[in-house]
Amino acid sequence: MEKNISSIFFSFLLILIIFSCQNPVSNDKGIDICFALPEAGSVKFEIKNATGYTVWTHEAWYGAGEHSMAWHCVNNDGEKVKKGIYICDIKIGNRKESKFLYVD
Repeated sequence: MEKNISSIFFSFLLILIIFSCQNPVSNDKGIDICFALPEAGSVKFEIKNATGYTVWTHEAWYGAGEHSMAWHCVNNDGEKVKKGIYICDIKIGNRKESKFLYVD
């Protein structure tokens, strides 16, 4: 099966630029999660605690280009989460990328 160059480039590009923020550590406003999309699409965010339990989800449509989305370090019920390491999964179509976040 032959893959065209644009699909290979898209996969490579998505992996490289899904997270463009450095040091995703919480501050008084929360954590900014930065990402860039080569084309428009629905993006789903899932924040999980160290045991893998999903504490917060968000899904929205984003256009092509660079974006940032703030997580205010709260769960789906609006309660502040505990200090520690969290995992942010970003799902775009059938692709998923993950990044560690630190809440202090």
